[in-house]
Amino acid sequence: MAGMSGDAVASAQEHEARIIERCGWAVRGVFGAEDGSTPEFAYTVGLHLRGLPELIIFGLQYLVAGSILNALADQMLRDGVKDERLLEGPRALPGCPARLFALSGVAGMLVDEASVVLRHSDGRAAVLQVCWSDEMGRFPWAAGFNEQLADLQPLFGHAPGAAH
Repeated sequence: MAGMSGDAVASAQEHEARIIERCGWAVRGVFGAEDGSTPEFAYTVGLHLRGLPELIIFGLQYLVAGSILNALADQMLRDGVKDERLLEGPRALPGCPARLFALSGVAGMLVDEASVVLRHSDGRAAVLQVCWSDEMGRFPWAAGFNEQLADLQPLFGHAPGAAH
């Protein structure tokens, strides 16, 4: 909400609080740097109030990222899954061409832009990073992942199968 007047920020926060009260969470989008040094990302706010981890996804346009996060948050609330088993598999989301993984061990590794998720929960939230595959179905930690996409999706957790 940088660059907004105090009244505009207060109004946006009130609107977001109503969304969280009604839906259980809200999704915030953050623009990437104009010079491309940081990718855009989106994250949930409010899931931690229900004992669930917050979610974060990098490198996708807000509408796409928001749709994915909303589907996952709805699934978490419905099924009560609170960890990386949410997308155990990999598992495809209905209507989503990418297969996704949730990474575990994210909270202690978030830095810079991504730490905003923890700030909104006063550091109380667990955080899962949602990752998407390239056009060949490979994830960022896999050999052969499309190098042109690597900067869009920084990893802040333990990849599936990685030693912790």
